[in-house]
Amino acid sequence: RDGIMPQVSAFRRGVEDVCETSAIWAFEPAELIALFCGGHVDWTREELQQHLRPRGGLEARDLEMLICVLYRMKPERREDFLEFVTACPRLPPAGLAMLELT
Repeated sequence: RDGIMPQVSAFRRGVEDVCETSAIWAFEPAELIALFCGGHVDWTREELQQHLRPRGGLEARDLEMLICVLYRMKPERREDFLEFVTACPRLPPAGLAMLELT
């Protein structure tokens, strides 16, 4: 138990430096993980259609093929895709809407 106490204390100090209020500790651990690390990679076909914007001459049929592939991906492959295009394997708390995937 005492073995990780320095790390726990450092984490607490770091969070309190950023948040400047003790209200952050009202969140459950899962909520803190979502806030700090982003959410699981879960999207619908509709979200992909709404938030993916073609650029550079990408045609509508090509975009639809990309959407189809992304929609069918397993979660771990979705994480790989996100890490490739954004350098982060998770979605922000607001999901695809917060990303600018063009």
